[in-house]
Amino acid sequence: MRISVRATPNATDSAVEGWALTPDGRAYLRVRLATAQVDAEVNEALITLLAKGLKVPVSSVQMVGGPAARIKLLDVAGLELAALEAAFGARPKGF
Repeated sequence: MRISVRATPNATDSAVEGWALTPDGRAYLRVRLATAQVDAEVNEALITLLAKGLKVPVSSVQMVGGPAARIKLLDVAGLELAALEAAFGARPKGF
């Protein structure tokens, strides 16, 4: 399953804040990361945080788009919608 995620670095702590919509109506997951704004560090911390929240191995989460962008696209192998919503809440329309 593919998930759009907006990562905000330099936060006090790392946490998933929940779902939001872009101005054009696409859903994304808002995430704060307690890491410096260095692309490689942000991406690694994001993958680790999502894997932990979804209770899947880190190797199941891959970045497939936007490694240097604020909104990133990640693929989580074998993830079902029910597990995603159980971990991070119901997704808004536009997902």
